[in-house]
Amino acid sequence: MAPGASLAEESELSRLVGREWLELTGIADGFEERIHEADEMFLTARRAEQANVGRSRLQYYRDGHEVVASLNNLLDATGRSFRSCGRILEMACGFGRVTRHLVREIPPECITAVEIIEPAVDFVADTFGVDARRSCTDPVDFDLGEEFDLIVVSSLFSHLPRARFGEWLEALYAALTPRGMLVFSTHGAGVLPEVPKDPSGFTFIPQSESLGLDGEEYGSTFVDQGVVDVIAREHGVAHLVSLERELWMLQDVHVASKQPVRGIERWRHVSFVQGVVDRMIVRDGAFHVDGWAADTRPEVPMSGVKLLLDGREVAMIPVGNQRIDVARVKGRPDWLQSGWALEGRVPEVEPGRHLLAAQGISATGASGVLDIVAVDL
Repeated sequence: MAPGASLAEESELSRLVGREWLELTGIADGFEERIHEADEMFLTARRAEQANVGRSRLQYYRDGHEVVASLNNLLDATGRSFRSCGRILEMACGFGRVTRHLVREIPPECITAVEIIEPAVDFVADTFGVDARRSCTDPVDFDLGEEFDLIVVSSLFSHLPRARFGEWLEALYAALTPRGMLVFSTHGAGVLPEVPKDPSGFTFIPQSESLGLDGEEYGSTFVDQGVVDVIAREHGVAHLVSLERELWMLQDVHVASKQPVRGIERWRHVSFVQGVVDRMIVRDGAFHVDGWAADTRPEVPMSGVKLLLDGREVAMIPVGNQRIDVARVKGRPDWLQSGWALEGRVPEVEPGRHLLAAQGISATGASGVLDIVAVDL
């Protein structure tokens, strides 16, 4: 699906899988499912769908949901909540991948969403009812005329050259209230090892998934946590606290504030359940299904994987099979025993296409829909 193409070209399976994910996650009621035809985050998910047909909406919804879950975890650790934040700024909101989840946490009138792409500004304002404004390239020109208790920047600093990185950090920090928090994410220098990195700890490559933004201003950035600390000090940004790979198991999350945040020392990685269905084979009334599942926190084991067919539980599978490939590719030696598998007879259902969902459940009680696949029975 190329930029500008109609969403009518999106597969019906993608819509069904997306709706099933919303239902199983418990957020379907009132959730806004409209996606703009030029949403580059969704288009990226569409391109990745070649490996798993029908999964684009699931991935798009889940990525945005994970940002808000991570924010809730941070706010809870510091004794705050979305409702206790008077004004929230979502910077570089795009076409609303995260916004559609934020408006479920706090009234839209409390949210200001800023984006440089003009059609995205109009779409976010009309679709989600937030105060949407056009951004600028030069942070010197950035002035919203108000301060915010929470500023969320989920994927802007992962695209900026070093000078702009510091300038935007300073500009957004200045927009905080005295008790406010600036939360932003970066690609750590160690992620995507196949990408050559600069020994300075700051690597900028003038290209990204965006087809409309200047690569010299919006590329791909990988930065060591220590370098983030240095840049913050250079620009007068204080009280910086960071967690490596907190978001999407890919991006570090940083919190800056004008005064020490009470309880920030309790902030730990949120418990996310990750995994996929690798194979679902049906033959002569029998089936084989396998995959992997793990909690993002290394000290938390998995309780099991629940299989649901069209939303109805059909099996609970223990996790513990060896998956050397997962441990190696994900860089998580603690995920060596993350595999699961089940064989059995196909349950009696009406002939046709059905949706099989795998829901991982960890020992903390955290759960997440790992994957949803279409099965013809």
